[in-house]
Amino acid sequence: MLKIGTEGTYSPFTFHDPATNQLTGYDIEVITAVAGKLGVKPEFSETKWDSIFAGLTSKRYDLVGNEVAINTERQTKYDLSDPYSASYPVVIVKADNTDITSIAAVKGKTTAQTATSNWADFARQAGATVEPVDGFTEAVAAVKDGRVNATFNDNLAALEYFEDFMDQLVLQLSPASPTTASPTTDGAAE
Repeated sequence: MLKIGTEGTYSPFTFHDPATNQLTGYDIEVITAVAGKLGVKPEFSETKWDSIFAGLTSKRYDLVGNEVAINTERQTKYDLSDPYSASYPVVIVKADNTDITSIAAVKGKTTAQTATSNWADFARQAGATVEPVDGFTEAVAAVKDGRVNATFNDNLAALEYFEDFMDQLVLQLSPASPTTASPTTDGAAE
């Protein structure tokens, strides 16, 4: 048995198929294929992003499959796979927002982010105040409701979400470097 921690709410990487309610997505498919090659059955446990690494550290699962960005802190604490995807940061605002037309324009504004995500760090580095939320869906809802000015996220996840909400939101692309994703196994560096 290979135990995997994932959100199950971060399309296209880990989400529930609307027609079947089955857990699916790029990371789910990759990890299921790896488990098959290893001759073990994958067991996915869904959890919120901000508790996903605590579950890994406490050995509730063997790895995390949730489009995990590589950063120095994670490289120090965990064994990371080779990067298997690349994505770019984007800022998402309401369609009628004319103040934020670039990432630099979030300075002094409020963004909604999961507190422990690389996107929260990215927002703070851009000069924004971060309002913590449980996940991407809640972050976008806060933007749509006008509770925050914007949210940062991965361009792939944002584009997937935009299929349903293009009339309500605007996506500003970033010239910043890509973040690379990697499943994370519990192999704390000594």
